[in-house]
Amino acid sequence: MAPIMWLLRFLALLVAALGGLAAAWAPTLVALTPAPSLERQVNAAIQRGIDKLRAAQRPDGSFGGLERPPPGGYPMGYTALVTYALLKSGVATTDPVVKAALDHLAGLPLLKTYSVSSYALALDAGDDPSAPERLHQIALWLEQNLDERTSLWGYPDGSPELSNTQFAVMALAAAARHGHRTPPKFWTEVIDGALERQNDTGGFYYRSDSMPETSGSMTTAGITTLHVARQALASERRYDGPQRKAAAGIERALAWLDARFSTTGNPIGDQGILRDRYPAYGAHNYHYYFLYGIERVAALLDRREFGGLPWYRQGAHELLAHESEKGG
Repeated sequence: MAPIMWLLRFLALLVAALGGLAAAWAPTLVALTPAPSLERQVNAAIQRGIDKLRAAQRPDGSFGGLERPPPGGYPMGYTALVTYALLKSGVATTDPVVKAALDHLAGLPLLKTYSVSSYALALDAGDDPSAPERLHQIALWLEQNLDERTSLWGYPDGSPELSNTQFAVMALAAAARHGHRTPPKFWTEVIDGALERQNDTGGFYYRSDSMPETSGSMTTAGITTLHVARQALASERRYDGPQRKAAAGIERALAWLDARFSTTGNPIGDQGILRDRYPAYGAHNYHYYFLYGIERVAALLDRREFGGLPWYRQGAHELLAHESEKGG
């Protein structure tokens, strides 16, 4: 888990950058535009975040100076995630900062699920004419690196889990929007793999060997995985069974979220208690990753509320309250 601390910590910036923007998958979310006062605060925070990211670019097009701990073995992932955040915040593909980052990424090998998937999301968010071919290569890499035993993705050391899987399926969905077709049978395996991590309460857990408790962040990852897989099979009548299984899993997971939703922390366990059960990894890592997961689920399923609460307004206030100086 420790190698992704930098990713989860940086997701705070990504969530803020995504703030007032409708996701590409759900244009109907434009209706969620907040009240003018909150909208101004969100847009100002996004601009401060953009400025901070711009200032962190190195001469070779990569990004540095913000990581803690350092990205180490994730040179593609860190730069790809920053590029994705900039593009989703309205910075153009032709902007010199983005162009230099994409040129840098194009020269890196495809290694590690988070890194490759983040690169795919960045390519999909822009309008680079080379994106379809590169996304096709990325999709093939991801398909080849699915763990055969669990039908999930994981780290190079062979530890599959839903967090890596969430990013991988979003990357495959991005590739599909640019013409790549993942075999239907592949998606049925992903559905089975994800459902293995759902317990009787409807929540999803990370890994049975290290973090067996259900959590909000893993439940949103499970929902995202099942929804993307189900949508990929939507035109395949002979796969009605897997689609129904995925739909049932999503409904149970949404009920789990509705009963425990809060933007003040990541729900851990089956009693809806918000707590930092794993302090070695940092409370905010789980907190921000959960908010990111909520945004993804809401965009995919066009949800304006969880548990009767307005996720966007409450989440925006929560993020604004935790913004540090100068856009951090």
